[in-house]
Amino acid sequence: MIKLLATDLDGTLFYPKKKIKVLSEKNKAFLREVIKANKEVVLVSGRNFYVADIIGKKLHHHVDMIACNGACVYVDNKLIDETPIEKKIVKDIFEKSRKDKRIVAWTFMSNNHKMVIVPTHLNFFIRFLLRIGLFLQFNMQEPYNMGKKYLKRLLEDDSAHIYKVMAIMGLGEKKEKLAQAMTDEYLNIVNGYLEATWSGEAIEFMKKGVSKANALKKLIDVLKLERNEIAVIGDSGNDVSMFKEFEHSFVMSHAPEEIKKFASTVVDNVYDLKNYIMKE
Repeated sequence: MIKLLATDLDGTLFYPKKKIKVLSEKNKAFLREVIKANKEVVLVSGRNFYVADIIGKKLHHHVDMIACNGACVYVDNKLIDETPIEKKIVKDIFEKSRKDKRIVAWTFMSNNHKMVIVPTHLNFFIRFLLRIGLFLQFNMQEPYNMGKKYLKRLLEDDSAHIYKVMAIMGLGEKKEKLAQAMTDEYLNIVNGYLEATWSGEAIEFMKKGVSKANALKKLIDVLKLERNEIAVIGDSGNDVSMFKEFEHSFVMSHAPEEIKKFASTVVDNVYDLKNYIMKE
């Protein structure tokens, strides 16, 4: 019997995109049905923890969250586990790679600072478009500061823990392919102290050993659940670790073919899982 549904957000639970409503009505109704059946819903995302509150309000029910691809785990709104990246390593990878013109911007996610965005190879016009694009995320826009001075403040703040760093290639399908191709290259560069995964037009870096799957295993230990009681769903490279670890794995039909091969079942929407997990 499935007792917990772990769902990715962008491209998965947020598919199709509903910028104002956040969730489609069918996905929202499905999650409410899951909760009503006394099953757990856990958000597993590259996003930071702020989004759990947004989803909780939509569902009228608290949801736990694995944030920043597993670098931090929240249960009942409390941080129960975190694996930040050493700031020396953050500074080192940024300084060594900022001259790589294939990377147009970097983002840094932490515990007590807004997301920091540092453009490296963007002209004024593209920076303006970036701000517009962030604004158009509406309810799902993460609070952010843009500029290297904010990164400096983050690195100098002893109380700040950096959970995830992203190297962004740009926008569009060509940039997605570029990010995918560059992931192995950068994995070799950071091998031994950072994880590098591909997600859309970006490479995501976390502390070595951090993954959605490893964080989910920690969470189910706390909840005293077994792996065969877990269903996972996602659509991108950072979800592959879950597909490999949990037998009840579902991938979105619009996901790249190289991602689909790792999951056991392909579905079009999150609410399609009703046929799999609510029948028991």
